[in-house]
Amino acid sequence: MHLAGQLGTPHTVVFAEDLSTEAILAGLRHGRSWIAESTSVHLEVTASSADRVAAVGQRLSTGGEQATVRVWVSGVPSGVVSLHTERGTVHREALPPDGTGTTRWHTTADEAGFVRVEVRHPTRQMAALTNPLILT
Repeated sequence: MHLAGQLGTPHTVVFAEDLSTEAILAGLRHGRSWIAESTSVHLEVTASSADRVAAVGQRLSTGGEQATVRVWVSGVPSGVVSLHTERGTVHREALPPDGTGTTRWHTTADEAGFVRVEVRHPTRQMAALTNPLILT
C-alpha cells in the first residue's frame, strides 16, 4: 500500500553486469538489489575484511577477522541510517542536514551472519532498504 503522493515514486535498484533482461534478472536472483523511495536517494553498502570486499547480496568470507561495514548515503536530509542483523538493530547514526554521509560499523561473522541497511527520514518514513550482505 502506498501513502498519498508515493504512487510511482519507489523503485528497485539492481546491480547488474549490463542492462539486458538476463543480467537484471540475475542481479535480482542473487539479491543484488535495494529499494528507494525515489531517484534522489543514493546508497552504497560494502563490507570489507583484509583485502576482501563484498556488497549487497554478496557473501564476504572474513577468515575469522573483523569486518568493516561502510554505508554511504545521499539524498536523505537529516535522515537516520540503521544497520540490522539477526540480533536486530545493531547500529544507528544520523545523517547531516544536507543528507550525505558515511557510516561505518565493525563486526565479526560470529557476531553477525548478515547485515542489511535501512535509511529513514526524520519522520521515520522509509527512504531506502537493502537486501542483506552475508558474513562468513
